[in-house]
Amino acid sequence: MIPAFHWTHLIAIACGGAIGAMGRYSVVQITSKYWNHGLPLGTLLANVIGCFIIGLAFVIFAIKYPALAPQWRSLVVVGFLGAFTTFSSYALEALTLIQQGQVNLAVIYLVLSVCLCLLAVASGYYVAKALF
Repeated sequence: MIPAFHWTHLIAIACGGAIGAMGRYSVVQITSKYWNHGLPLGTLLANVIGCFIIGLAFVIFAIKYPALAPQWRSLVVVGFLGAFTTFSSYALEALTLIQQGQVNLAVIYLVLSVCLCLLAVASGYYVAKALF
């Protein structure tokens, strides 16, 4: 059975998405101000932070406080993290590096993104389990 649709989920997703998009833009802008060495560090950082947050959110919403209104999960996971993390940008930036002949840098970027984001999810998960 499909869960009942409620318009409050759309509002929560829209609000979280607006905040997440502005957050991602800010992280990329601030990072690029201090780091301009070819590697798209701002996108990498946004993905790592987002993965850490989703690890926290999983514990909070699914394990520790499953009775929280589902709109909170929609706001954080679907809205905020959906807009804040940038795996579509990640893939395009890797392709661009390859097209520019910077294959080694592209491989480093791809491997760092996957490994650090997996580590961040696990870290967020275990931090939340310990705190909540």
